Parts: sequence; C-alpha cells; structure tokens
Amino acid sequence: MNTGFSLFGVLRMIAMMAAIIGVVVWVLWRATRRGAASSQSPLELLDARYARGEIATEEYQERRRVLQAEGHLDSPGSQREAGGGR
Repeated sequence: MNTGFSLFGVLRMIAMMAAIIGVVVWVLWRATRRGAASSQSPLELLDARYARGEIATEEYQERRRVLQAEGHLDSPGSQREAGGGR
C-alpha cells in the first residue's frame, strides 16, 4: 500500500526545515550582534579590531587620525584618547 511518502520526500522536508531554522537563527544572531556593536564608539570599535589583529598598525593609525579629524575623539568618554596616542 502506497501512502504517498517516500524517503526522498521526508529527507527533503527535513532539509528544508533545517534551512529555514538556520536562516532564522542567523538573522537573530546578526540583529543582536549589530545592536551590541552600535553601543560602542567608532574609536572603541577601531581599538577592538586592532587588538584582535584584524588591521595593521599603519591602518590603525591612519583610521585613528581620520576619526580625530572628524571629531570622534572629542566625546566626554574619550579623555584617555585626547591625552595622547599609543
């Protein structure tokens, strides 16, 4: 007696459900990560990237100069940066 279900159909359905769940988890993960990063200042984000080794010293210094020129180092919480470089 044929019930209309096949092993291929069941596996395809499981794969589809896994893909949907994966996309939902990824979207939620990205949304929460973006929210956490937005609470940091541009200089804090730059410092973190430099500390993780994602950017070289020259690039770090250049980007820091750009942030300083744009006034991102003049915020109330950035007194340690205003006192001098690294």
